[in-house]
Amino acid sequence: MKIHILPVEIRQKIAAGEVVERPASVVKELIENTLDAEAETIQVEVQEAGRRLVKVTDDGVGMSPQDVPLAFERFATSKVFEEGDIYAVKTFGFRGEALPSIAAVSRVRLVTRERGALYGTEAKVEGGRLVSLQQVGAPVGTTVEVFDLFFNTPARRKFLRSFRTEYGHLIGAFTKFALAFPEKRFTLVSEGREVYALQPGSFQDRMRALFGQETLATMEEFSAEGSSGRLWGSFVPGQGEKKRSYFFVNRRAVKSAALSRALRDHLKEPGMVLLFLEVPPSFVDVNIHPAKAEVRFQQEEAIYVLVRQGLARRASGWKVEGVAEKVEAYQAAESRFVLLGQLEETFLLAFS
Repeated sequence: MKIHILPVEIRQKIAAGEVVERPASVVKELIENTLDAEAETIQVEVQEAGRRLVKVTDDGVGMSPQDVPLAFERFATSKVFEEGDIYAVKTFGFRGEALPSIAAVSRVRLVTRERGALYGTEAKVEGGRLVSLQQVGAPVGTTVEVFDLFFNTPARRKFLRSFRTEYGHLIGAFTKFALAFPEKRFTLVSEGREVYALQPGSFQDRMRALFGQETLATMEEFSAEGSSGRLWGSFVPGQGEKKRSYFFVNRRAVKSAALSRALRDHLKEPGMVLLFLEVPPSFVDVNIHPAKAEVRFQQEEAIYVLVRQGLARRASGWKVEGVAEKVEAYQAAESRFVLLGQLEETFLLAFS
């Protein structure tokens, strides 16, 4: 069998599969676009857990008529201009793949108007093909409607899970953004019913709105700061038998082997952990996963130590693995020794 170049439409569908796994992926990518557009109010509307419709509306800066068709072209971006830019990413999107990937496997209607413009622009795309582009009246900001996800890839649509499962993933994606940006107004509507109407406020306000006053009342906070960055977080004990963890790096919800290892090594009590890490953009690589869901740190051990310090400096007395045992050892030694300190987790320095 001879080697041949795949047709464009097949290449688009393959690329879309790396970014768009399910309706929750669409919600994630579109909310990221709204945040990059400096939106203060973000509304998400879904039908059939996003299979039939995902609609995201924002009050951000909007797009010019010239930029609208480019937004559906792969690798068309306003955030990267040279190679060095991808190693110091400050925005959520930067590769120019989100909208093209979504549009390749759905029917999309986009309406946008940039600030200062007299009119807006409407674009309709089906299966990656631009079918309509026209001038329309529209408020400042952008609305993206994604209809019939995977309509042209029935095998992909067949592998979507139940309504309950897909809706759960969708809620999870929405919740992570709401936690990371408590100063933004978020609304979620499902089947015409308002599920969340989250007003701008503090992190504590957002926790109360999402999880209830009882959760907020038991929440314990911790923080640490070092040369590698700044960390803060919250722990809610007793959330079932398993630990639930949310990691945010520069307010991007991520998976991280380094952060998971730090929690696994230093926290044994079940509960919900929310960990926020702020590091220079050049310290973290967000370009190792198609959906930017995983990150890698330049100095993983430094991040590990920072997490350990944060857990050890907890605001209240929930158990951190290893800390209580060390305190008991120190107290037992006080009768015979004057403790000077400890080198990392190795030797105790003392004199008798």
